[in-house]
Amino acid sequence: MLGAPSNEFLEDLKVLADEQAHAARAEAEDKAWGSKEALADMRIGCALRVDFLVALTFALKLWMWKTKEVVIYLVKPITEEMRCRFADHPLAKKYKGKADALMSHAWDNEWGDLIAAAAQGAPMKRFVWVCALANRQWAGNVAELDFETMVERTNAIVIANPVPQGEITEHYHEDWQVYRRHESFKLVVKHFTLSRIWCIVEMYIAMKRSKPIIFRSLVLTSKANGTVELSSEGVSDLMHNLSRIVDIKDAVSSNPADSFEALIGAGMEDELNCAAHIALSAAAIAAGEDVSLLDAFVLGESNVLDAVAEDKVEMLLLNAVAFGYTLAVGVLLKRVLSVHVLAKAVYNAAECSRTEALKLLLNESAATNFCGEVSNHPRSSLF
Repeated sequence: MLGAPSNEFLEDLKVLADEQAHAARAEAEDKAWGSKEALADMRIGCALRVDFLVALTFALKLWMWKTKEVVIYLVKPITEEMRCRFADHPLAKKYKGKADALMSHAWDNEWGDLIAAAAQGAPMKRFVWVCALANRQWAGNVAELDFETMVERTNAIVIANPVPQGEITEHYHEDWQVYRRHESFKLVVKHFTLSRIWCIVEMYIAMKRSKPIIFRSLVLTSKANGTVELSSEGVSDLMHNLSRIVDIKDAVSSNPADSFEALIGAGMEDELNCAAHIALSAAAIAAGEDVSLLDAFVLGESNVLDAVAEDKVEMLLLNAVAFGYTLAVGVLLKRVLSVHVLAKAVYNAAECSRTEALKLLLNESAATNFCGEVSNHPRSSLF
């Protein structure tokens, strides 16, 4: 004969019933918006201001925490009673607004990498959409797995990537196929943002929607006085190496059910690899440069390039070409008179496979005198 259920068992059943009720309420709230589009319009307004995120990170000393730890020890406890999105909590609500950029990052990496990428060169009133803060971290958040409508409604996707120590940041690897088999590479690549399936899905959506893809990597060092020092040391070599080493097929997820076939369909790996390599090549060119004005331009601040100082025009043009920011290239070309600068820009267009930017450059009357610059480039056949 079976005995009576234990108090612990009954308590577990009560907890389960409570969680199911909370989940049902959350799903009902989302359905009450009436349509997928109306819900998406609300969700894109759950971005948070950069100055708030930086202040929060300093105040709670979160720089070296992993993002998943921020969720477990900050986001979930503070939202448990209301079962709300962190962005809707009274602590954060007055700092939320429509996203200028969507942040893509791996939860196994440090929170500080994410915040540094969001803040680098940014006006403090820029709004960035961070899934850990903009989505409910509780049951009933099924509708919030829709990232496509979020990417569609923002200006660009910013991919925050850590800068590991070791060979990959110390020098440029010519024989990258050999290096790819090293144990040191296997240890490093698991922290690379594009080694996570969901981050690749976000990049795929951005690519499909013709949204700019911005890679941001910085070295963070906590100082004894409570400040954080940022550096781009090793970033150029890191991006150059990753642009030749990364293979999307290596990506993993904490959920065994996640796969490319299930999330974006079969046969996309080669196209995604190409997009990743191009974006990383552009990031390598930009490493150590102040390209914040280009970021501002693609994030909707359309007048920021009009009064650029003369000594910045060349650098910004070369990077705009590498990133494929065609509208920015058009604005900056009006300020460039040097054939030498245009020749370098053509090379960057070939290196990063930026067809539209190259067309703009070759339409300049001076450009026709040096189009032979790219004739021997390995990617010149693309044009």
